[in-house]
Amino acid sequence: MNRTINKIIKIDLYIIVSICAFLTFYCQAYRGYDTDIGLHVMRIIPVVHGDYYIPHSMLHYITYGIYKICNWISLNISLYDVMVLLETFLVALILYTIYRVLLYYLKDKFNEIILLLISISLIFVTSIYIPFFNKFMYLGQGSPNTWHNPTTFIIKPIAILCFWGLVTYIQKYQHLSNKKLPIILSILFALSVWAKPSFAITFYPALLIFLIIYYRKNFKIYWNIFLILLPSIILLAIQYYHTYSQSLASTNDMKDNIIFTFFGVIRLWTKVPFISLLLAIAFPLSILVIDLKNVKKNQILILSWLNVIIAYLEFAFLAEKYKFPQGAFGFGYNLALFLLFIFSFIHLLNYIKSNTQKKQQIYAAICLIIYSLHLYSGVLYYLRYFITKTYT
Repeated sequence: MNRTINKIIKIDLYIIVSICAFLTFYCQAYRGYDTDIGLHVMRIIPVVHGDYYIPHSMLHYITYGIYKICNWISLNISLYDVMVLLETFLVALILYTIYRVLLYYLKDKFNEIILLLISISLIFVTSIYIPFFNKFMYLGQGSPNTWHNPTTFIIKPIAILCFWGLVTYIQKYQHLSNKKLPIILSILFALSVWAKPSFAITFYPALLIFLIIYYRKNFKIYWNIFLILLPSIILLAIQYYHTYSQSLASTNDMKDNIIFTFFGVIRLWTKVPFISLLLAIAFPLSILVIDLKNVKKNQILILSWLNVIIAYLEFAFLAEKYKFPQGAFGFGYNLALFLLFIFSFIHLLNYIKSNTQKKQQIYAAICLIIYSLHLYSGVLYYLRYFITKTYT
């Protein structure tokens, strides 16, 4: 009976989240909310027909494929309708992926409903909002979660699987029974680049540093990982060439140059970048402070931190010349924050279970209070989006 009730509750929670997501994307498509959905929908037909080049075109091809299938079965549906439904499905997929990761690490320690509720909270958390410091909740601060950019939703579940899967492979590759895992990972990383290269351009440098720290004498693992990543690296090189080197008249608005800047994009929206950074990483940082000794042993959390550091440095010092205010390198930072929050929360839950002394429990409570500020800010950001119709 309990298992049946738990299953019903979980289904209900997925339905509630999906309804919230659907309402968000519907309003973006048909109620004038500030979003990139319209921009991407308008590019679908030109992209598919080869008249327009965009490096991260996975969402466009999938949307078009679903649209054509619907037409084939005489289902009258527009590209906007497909995009709304696809984005809703992707939010549910992100939630499910986070939930499966939490189950992998914590199944025997916490109730499944609790883990699903935590997973839901992780798709809403954002930087802590302090109105007198910055009127913007997203711009200048960065955020683990945004709602305006449709390609973000297609990269998130792939990035989680790549990140989690590769660390699992590194830790267990000598005794790995699943010989298909390297092939699966190679495909996932290639798909991640096609979906949105923002993840790869921060993760690959972070991964190299991680390997030097933990596996500097194990040259075999370097070669194995290189082979896994090789298809995605080739795809990245092709994307770079088409976007920054080749003269393509049909994609002039995509062409650009990468330039160096000193917090140039960040300073457009915040006066004190350091404080904005602290507001974005307050919760993971609190865990680093209270449990540094064990955090050093937690390889996937260390890799998460390295990914955030690399992503922030790219965001701070690199920009596209002609699309400077768009902050293209900020998407990698947002995604890195998203991964950091997931694996930081997993570490905190393990910390709570393994430390029963009053002092450690107080430390854990402080971390949870800080997390609740991120969650409160995230829910406020989501609700404000419906009121103001802007994501800033």
